[in-house]
Amino acid sequence: MALPFSIANDLHLRSGSGSLAIEIDEELGMFTSRPPHGYSPQQLSELGTAELFVLSSLRLWFLSHCDREHPYPDWRQAFEAASIGKMGTWGFDRLCRIVGTTTVRSLDVHWLNCARVGVYESSLLMTIGYLQHNQPGAAEIALLDWCPPAAVRLALEAAQALATALELHGLMIPVREHETMPPQTLPAPSGSARLH
Repeated sequence: MALPFSIANDLHLRSGSGSLAIEIDEELGMFTSRPPHGYSPQQLSELGTAELFVLSSLRLWFLSHCDREHPYPDWRQAFEAASIGKMGTWGFDRLCRIVGTTTVRSLDVHWLNCARVGVYESSLLMTIGYLQHNQPGAAEIALLDWCPPAAVRLALEAAQALATALELHGLMIPVREHETMPPQTLPAPSGSARLH
């Protein structure tokens, strides 16, 4: 299923480079500014509609939690416009919350207009792709790079709900494991996210 043009290409909403300066408070306790892990070799121009849908939703989800000074489109509107449904919306939100609150490394999430894909962003796409291609073991291994085992079990349930909902709408994420790169800096303390 093709997404409306405004959703599939709504990646350049706000200019920004570098990282977002974020103070930790009780509600945003999982987010802080950290050095980047680096980039995946993937470029946005190489991604298909399903990947762009998930990636733009991921970036909007994190922006809405990290940058409260600027208005951003609600990521749920894209799910609604694509008729993804409550189970897919629940899976996506829960997956982001689980990884965001239990991460053992800094999450490198990029600004909407960034033409490169972060290592974490690529890993999340791989996780969903593995689940859609009936490779739950590989999906679990991908998530273990970011979360402790107990959190991975919960995250896999949420990721499976998202993967299934996307698949039901013809939105398939290809498995691109050969394009993944290891982090280029030391891991940050647990519970942090970085927007770049």
